[in-house]
Amino acid sequence: MGSASTGLNEAGGKGKAGIVANYVSQTRTNYFKVKDPEAFKAWCKTWITDMDVVPGSGEDGELYTILIPGSPPDARRDDPETEWFEADFIEELAEHLEEEWVAVIMQIGHEKQRYVGGYAVAINSRGDHQTVNLDDIYVTAKELGEHITRAEY
Repeated sequence: MGSASTGLNEAGGKGKAGIVANYVSQTRTNYFKVKDPEAFKAWCKTWITDMDVVPGSGEDGELYTILIPGSPPDARRDDPETEWFEADFIEELAEHLEEEWVAVIMQIGHEKQRYVGGYAVAINSRGDHQTVNLDDIYVTAKELGEHITRAEY
């Protein structure tokens, strides 16, 4: 995350529209089933970023989704009295999933209208995962024509 805007770009000049913007992102998951709901909710509270754990229900019983203001967290602690340590949110989430369930984590972000980005990761209870990045569209677009510009300024 960036700091407060000064209105100047790195070269000391004014940026487009006269301001320098911060990157802003949001993350959410699909609804998925967990092995132990109480252990899962307690684990969610150990992360450096506050997140909302929202229960839902489906044919398979109680399901959960996670809403995160910003990017997925990268640090947690097991006890409020201990130091933060680096951790992989997505890999650890897999440990909580019920067998054969898949969590899909989607993150989008933007820096004003300068650029937008996003990705999604699908991970199962065994830790197998697949990732899709919005920037991959430029590789796919090459199949359609040779003149492609990036959606940014």
